[in-house]
Amino acid sequence: MLNQNQLAEMLSTVNVEDLAREAGVSTKTIYRLRHQQHSPTLNTVQAIVDAVKKLKAKKPRKVAA
Repeated sequence: MLNQNQLAEMLSTVNVEDLAREAGVSTKTIYRLRHQQHSPTLNTVQAIVDAVKKLKAKKPRKVAA
């Protein structure tokens, strides 16, 4: 399980609007979690973690020339 610091760090690596849409939560929730001003439910954390993984999988990786 993630602690608040780990969750905040994870959230800083993705776009807020994309993450909120993918996780089914508001952008306000994402911002609150990024700044550790909110204690989410386990279901919310799971939805956000799943959404972060999905968004990172979609993100094209840079290829070295």
